Amino acid sequence: MQIRFSIHYQTRWGQRLHIVSDFAPLAGLPLDYTEENIWQATVTLDKLPPQVGYHYEVRGEDGTVIRELEIDRVIKRPKANTVLLEDTWRSAQRDEIALHASSFEDVIFKPGKLRKAASSKKAVGKVQVEFQMLQVRVPSHLQLAIVGNTKKLGNWQPEDALLLGSKNYPVWQASVQVSPGQHLEYKYVLLDPKTSEVYT
Repeated sequence: MQIRFSIHYQTRWGQRLHIVSDFAPLAGLPLDYTEENIWQATVTLDKLPPQVGYHYEVRGEDGTVIRELEIDRVIKRPKANTVLLEDTWRSAQRDEIALHASSFEDVIFKPGKLRKAASSKKAVGKVQVEFQMLQVRVPSHLQLAIVGNTKKLGNWQPEDALLLGSKNYPVWQASVQVSPGQHLEYKYVLLDPKTSEVYT
């Protein structure tokens, strides 16, 4: 099984991104700079637990460490042999980080019920793409979803959108299996599952 990590981050000279995880094969894994501030790493594993948490940090040659918001992303045991993870940096300095205090996450904005993600069946020769979004505030009658340029992503039609699940709230996630090298275009939306109405 192969997992590919990719994240956009603009570093300074002497800095490098690393993965932070309790899962030993990922703990401290360094990423390599490719181009246009994209950092990537690939790891091959014989076996993966049912789910693995991870986040990123930037380490400098002078010993300094810049940590992103320490709310783990989650990798669920995939149905494909290759998983692509394209992440964005979660700054711990943004004003909205205050919303991740337990009073907001566990009381004020906590969903009344957990939303289920759309399921994907294992397919030979396909690559599993994981979508994850960190979002605390989602109205109870709405669900995070993705619309995009493929059938699995609804062909831009809200009624066929890919629904994200909130099992690991405040992280919302879903996965699809695509052909290797397939071009994806998509955007996240708030969707009313009953009416297919989109809120932006």
